[in-house]
Amino acid sequence: MEALAAISLAGNICGFVGFACKLVSSSRAIYHSASGLSADSCVLEAIAQDVRDHCGKITLSLGSSPEITALAAQSHQIAQELLGRISRLRTKRENSKWDSFLQALHDVMKKSEVSALVQRLSDLNKQITSHMLLHLL
Repeated sequence: MEALAAISLAGNICGFVGFACKLVSSSRAIYHSASGLSADSCVLEAIAQDVRDHCGKITLSLGSSPEITALAAQSHQIAQELLGRISRLRTKRENSKWDSFLQALHDVMKKSEVSALVQRLSDLNKQITSHMLLHLL
């Protein structure tokens, strides 16, 4: 029985070491980035800004159907929420290793929330695309 406990402990230690290595690697990448964000967060920020801008144009368009306008308004709102979460993940001080570490930790902790927003945005994008294709027919 003690052998199983030792194997279990060794597995837990390996898991923790793997998590710590990933966290340190992410911290270094954030520390050396010009934006104070991880590479994934930078990409998501650019996508969210693009979606927000396009949805603003769709809602202002006179030829859009009410369904497309409503979907675009929802997408705009989610993109704004995503941008807000990403801005809270940005490091506060440049060249601060501690802030970079904390930001990497927050990235890991908030990953599921951000993923859920990205998924909702993707679903709305599919809906808008299908409505626009039907509108063209």
